[in-house]
Amino acid sequence: MEILASASSTIEAAGQAAARVAERVAHVPSALKTIVRDTVELSSAEAATRAGAAVLRTARDMLGTIVDLFA
Repeated sequence: MEILASASSTIEAAGQAAARVAERVAHVPSALKTIVRDTVELSSAEAATRAGAAVLRTARDMLGTIVDLFA
């Protein structure tokens, strides 16, 4: 179950990062430096979310295989 908790934590952290960027964009005047940093942070959050989802899918598939072996 540690895998599921880790994947869930990764997805949650990515969501929080996206929320921080959205908050900054909504309240801070645009500057090139800020836009670049925010774009990089959003891209990292997206990659982390995709990675977390892939871990969850893999764990689900592995569990299905284990169940099939014992069935």
